Amino acid sequence: MKHNEKGSTSFTFGALLLLASGILVKIIGALFKIPLSNLLGDTGFGYFSAAYDVFSPFYALAMGGLPVAAARLIATENSSDGQAVGRERQMHRVFIWLGIIFTLAFLAAIPLLSRILSQGGQTTLSLLAIAPSVFLFFVISAYRGSFEGRHDMKPTAVSDIIEACGKLGLGLLFVLLVARLTENGARQSAAALFGITVGVVIAALYLFLKRPRLPKGQPSDLSNRRLLDLVWRPALTALLISSAVGLIDALTVAPVLHRSGIEASAALYGLRSKAHTLYNLVPSVSAMLGIGAVPALAVALKQGNRESLQKQTSQLLKLTATLVFPIGFGMAAISKPIMCLLYSGEASAVIGARLLTVYGFAAVFAGLCVPIIHALQALDHQKSALRVLLFGVAVKLIANVVLISVPKIGIVGAAWGTLLCYLFVFAIGLSLLCSAVGFRKMPALFFRPLLAAFVCSAVSTVALAGNSKLLTMAAILLAGGVYLLLIVVLRVFSREDLAELLRKNETKNE
Repeated sequence: MKHNEKGSTSFTFGALLLLASGILVKIIGALFKIPLSNLLGDTGFGYFSAAYDVFSPFYALAMGGLPVAAARLIATENSSDGQAVGRERQMHRVFIWLGIIFTLAFLAAIPLLSRILSQGGQTTLSLLAIAPSVFLFFVISAYRGSFEGRHDMKPTAVSDIIEACGKLGLGLLFVLLVARLTENGARQSAAALFGITVGVVIAALYLFLKRPRLPKGQPSDLSNRRLLDLVWRPALTALLISSAVGLIDALTVAPVLHRSGIEASAALYGLRSKAHTLYNLVPSVSAMLGIGAVPALAVALKQGNRESLQKQTSQLLKLTATLVFPIGFGMAAISKPIMCLLYSGEASAVIGARLLTVYGFAAVFAGLCVPIIHALQALDHQKSALRVLLFGVAVKLIANVVLISVPKIGIVGAAWGTLLCYLFVFAIGLSLLCSAVGFRKMPALFFRPLLAAFVCSAVSTVALAGNSKLLTMAAILLAGGVYLLLIVVLRVFSREDLAELLRKNETKNE
C-alpha cells in the first residue's frame, strides 16, 4: 500500500480523478438521456425511467456499496500478507454468487413489478432488457473494490467512461433502429435499456482484462458469513443514498396519481424524470469525491492520525460544497429556461420547470449528503449512517404519499419529498461527522462557496432578459465564469489546499 510522507494516504488525487471521470460520464449520460427523452416522448420516457429506477437499487448495491466496502477492507490490510490475498479471492467469489442470486430475484419479480409500474404491463420488456446488467455489475464491483483498495482509481474511472459511451452510442442506435419498425414506446424503451446492458458488458470485459493478478495466498481467515457482515451495511447504505428515492418514486407515483383520478401517470413520470435527470447530475458526481476519500480516511483512522482525518474531511466537504452549490442553486434559479433549452414540449416548460426548481434545492443537500455518508462509513460509523438514511427514506415515502395526492401539488410532490429527505439526512449526517472527527466549526467551510453560488445564481437570473436558447447558454456560461472568479477572489481554497489538490501522492512503501 502507498502512503505519503506523513504516513497517511492522501485522497485528493484519486478523488479528483474520479470526479473528472464522473463529470465526463454525466455529460455523456446527459447526451444520452436528453435526446432519448425527446425520441421516446413523455410516455415512452416514463416507461424507460420507471424500469431504470426499479433497477437502480441493484446498480447502487453492486457499483456503489460493495466496492466501497471492499476497498475499505483491502486498504486497511497489508497487501503482502497472504491471508489478505485469501480474503480478496474470497470477496470475488462471494460477489459473483451475490450477482447470481440478485439476478434471479430480479427476474422472478419482473411480472409483479411491471404491474405496479404501468397499466397493462408495458414495462416488462424494459425490465427484461436491463436484467443481465444486475449480474455484470456485481462482477464489476469485485474488481473495482480491488483497484480502489489499492488507491488505483484509474480502472474505475475508465470503466465508467466505457460504460457511458456504450450507453450513448448503442442505446440511441438501438432506439433509432426499433423506431423504424414500430412507434410503440414500450419497445423503444426496451431497446434503449438493452443498449445500456451491452455497454456494461464491454466495461466488465475491460476490468476483467485489467484485473489484479493475485499471488497464491493463505486461505481467508473469514467465513463467508463474516465477510457479508463486513460489507452489507456499506452496501445497503449506498443503496439508500443513491437509489431508494428513485425506487420510492417508481413504486408510489403511478398508484397515488391513479387513486387521485389522474390517468396520464406515465407521461407525468416522464416529465418528472426529465427534471430528475438534471438533478441527479449533482449527487452522482459528488459521490466520486466520497468514494475517493474512503481508503485514505480508513487508513488515517486505523493509524489514529486525527490531524489527517480533520484535514482530509475538511477538504472533502469544501470540494463538495464548491461543486454542488452553483449547480443546484443555478438549476433552481433558471429552471424554465434550462428545461426549454434541453427538452421539447410545453409540458416540459411548465410542469418540468416547477419540478426542476424544487429539484435544484434538493440537489444541493443530496450532493452534500453522499460524501458525508461515505466519510461516516470510512470512520466506522456505518450503523449511524444507515439509521440516518432509513429516517430520510421514511420521510421521502410519507411525503410522496401525502403531497402527490394533493391536486395543486401532484407530481411536484415527488420533488418535495426528495428535498425533505435529503434536508434531514444532511442536517443529522453533518452533525455526526463533526462529532466523529472532532470539528466544532465545520459549517464555516460552506460560507464562501455559498456566497459565490448566490452571486452566480443572481447573475444568471439577471442575464436572462429573454427566452432564446442562445441567451440561456450565454447566461449559464457568464454565471459560471463569475463563479470561478469569485472562488479566486474569496480565496475559497488556500495555497495549501491548492498544492494538495494538484499534487499526486508522494509515495513510499509501508
